[in-house]
Amino acid sequence: MDAGGNNPTQRDKRPANSENGSSSSHKRVKVEQDDVLPDSALLYHFAYSTWQCANRHLSQTFIPASVQPIPSDPSTIHLTDPLHPTTSKPYEPDARAAEKALSLQILAIDTLKIGLGLSSLSDTERVTFGLLLGKIGIQVVQALRAGNRKGKGKEEKGVDHQKLLHDIEERVNISVRLTCHHISVC
Repeated sequence: MDAGGNNPTQRDKRPANSENGSSSSHKRVKVEQDDVLPDSALLYHFAYSTWQCANRHLSQTFIPASVQPIPSDPSTIHLTDPLHPTTSKPYEPDARAAEKALSLQILAIDTLKIGLGLSSLSDTERVTFGLLLGKIGIQVVQALRAGNRKGKGKEEKGVDHQKLLHDIEERVNISVRLTCHHISVC
């Protein structure tokens, strides 16, 4: 404790005052470097969350258009999403759910590629990013192939199948090599 009764080990996060001593209209909080999440964690979380949102949209593609939203009567029994049981939003048909899911998956892949470009990534982070990119990438390739078989032509998304397959193979191989290097079993 210092003379003013404050603990010097606690971080000062009180609003900053302007130079004339009065409180400014914009309060500033002093943020220590230790309080900031690294870019890699933010990028991974964003990519993973985007992928989960895509999965939710994919679940909506299987709901027939005959399913109607819940009536306003609360006594009506209805189905809720088993993946998100805490939400009260029911299953709802969405004609564009597959398109939304594909767009979100592509966004997740792009985010993971940005993360893999960070020079500060550890080997463990590289493996984690690479494997998630592979998992999502395979889903995207399958969706694009299914769309092409049905004549829907998903090429408007600007995804090059061969380049994506090459990226998936390269990232997964790098992840396997890094893992084998660290555990010495390969």
